[in-house]
Amino acid sequence: MRESFVFLQGDANLTRVHHHVTGVLAHGQKKAYAFTWTDKFHPDTNITINCLLHVLEDVAEDKALPPVLYLQADNSAKDNKNFILIGFLANLVQRKVFHKIKLSFLMVGHTHEDVDQMFSRISVHLTGKPIPTLPVLQSLMRDAYHPTPMVQHLDGLWNYRKLGMASGVTLHGHSGPHVFRFKEVEGAVQLGYKQWPYQSAPYKVIDVTQLAAAFEVDPEPVMTLNEKGRTSLEAMESDLRKWQEGGKLTGSDIAWWETHIDGERCMAAPSAPLASSFLHFAESENRDEVAYPELDALSAHINTLSNESNVRVSKKRR
Repeated sequence: MRESFVFLQGDANLTRVHHHVTGVLAHGQKKAYAFTWTDKFHPDTNITINCLLHVLEDVAEDKALPPVLYLQADNSAKDNKNFILIGFLANLVQRKVFHKIKLSFLMVGHTHEDVDQMFSRISVHLTGKPIPTLPVLQSLMRDAYHPTPMVQHLDGLWNYRKLGMASGVTLHGHSGPHVFRFKEVEGAVQLGYKQWPYQSAPYKVIDVTQLAAAFEVDPEPVMTLNEKGRTSLEAMESDLRKWQEGGKLTGSDIAWWETHIDGERCMAAPSAPLASSFLHFAESENRDEVAYPELDALSAHINTLSNESNVRVSKKRR
């Protein structure tokens, strides 16, 4: 899972509304996804979770998923490596949407070769092309990569972050580990973690049942328009005629932008499914452990990285 952003090309002095792109590859299904969104939303874990829910809905069979989810994400505390996403994934195990989840992060300085390749091809394909509207951008992204990405614009989000922030507990020490494992043992959700994905390295384990329980209720939609998004939409609206006078936008482009700006000012109902809508995982034959692609990179660097992490759950200060 990876995020980037693009903007409409044109005069440097005129306002351009940034359209971020979050990309996801589902390896087992050989599917690619690209989700666009604007600064009407805060760039936080809600984006990650809602994109993940869209993907899970697409790959699920009659709302049931395989017993194990392998998830690799950017090593970003803002988007992914935080107690909100960890609590949400723990809750998916608590709900029995999955029997086990393995979440991994690459070391700093190393990238996700496969999803980076998708973004690279999209970037090359966009270079030098006029992109006056979002539908043009989406069409170009579909043409840029194989398998053809499923492209979708996010109009609304479920506010899972609010559930996590309302929890009475949080996590400490989780910034160091690169591998996390979620599983339920005798009714308790256990979080196993270790620095690197060596099979010989044991997991340290803590109980995150209380954190997982914070996500047991269904969230509300995100209802507040981000101030950064509001100001950029207003500025873009005031510059539309200048875009047209400069020959960058046609009359039909202007009409599209007027509708798009009005839509972005509204906080639409989320189209992603709720976590509570998924059935219990589908039983399947045991599979071998999935190899982590970063093992080769680790071999060259592990000797210089010896610090151990200790993750713990603690009550929040009120």
